[in-house]
Amino acid sequence: MVVTLQSATGRERAEQQLVGTDADALRALALAEVRRAPLAVWKALAQALESHTGRAVDATAALRSADELLDAGGDGWVSFRDERVAESLRHATDPDVVRAVSLAFVDWLRNQPATGATGRYRAQGLAMHAVQAGRFGETAADIAAAGQRLPWRVRWAHWRPPGALSATFIRPGPLDRPLVAPDEYSPGEQP
Repeated sequence: MVVTLQSATGRERAEQQLVGTDADALRALALAEVRRAPLAVWKALAQALESHTGRAVDATAALRSADELLDAGGDGWVSFRDERVAESLRHATDPDVVRAVSLAFVDWLRNQPATGATGRYRAQGLAMHAVQAGRFGETAADIAAAGQRLPWRVRWAHWRPPGALSATFIRPGPLDRPLVAPDEYSPGEQP
């Protein structure tokens, strides 16, 4: 995760880029917890957002009309070219809407196969969407059985709550079997 501080002028510039685009469709993409999402995932997020906007949210049309804001790779995955635009949309979204969209999206995502692009997104993003929806406990077993080799593993300590990250807890490599840190483990010390 990259954290940046941006000036008010940076946010204003990001918001100005949205003029003439379908902001709701872009908002749906901004709500993706993995910063690159397959088009099918973006469409599902747009559908979950529709009930809160009162109108159809068309991700495919937004992809064509906002191509200067988006990076659509040949692999079918889409992301924002400038993360400030996505951050602006996320911050402008009511937390109750984020939770409601996440609730609907978690149900959709849990029913997706473990293979293909949506399976890769599910393996990487289900936990984060479940936290946003307040349903992490219900989806923990799904995450363990995702069927995908994850590109990261985490070593949790008993004093660090789930979702809190620190570079001392992230190790490169696949997540095969989660390990519970012993009580005497202290971050920054070599085991």
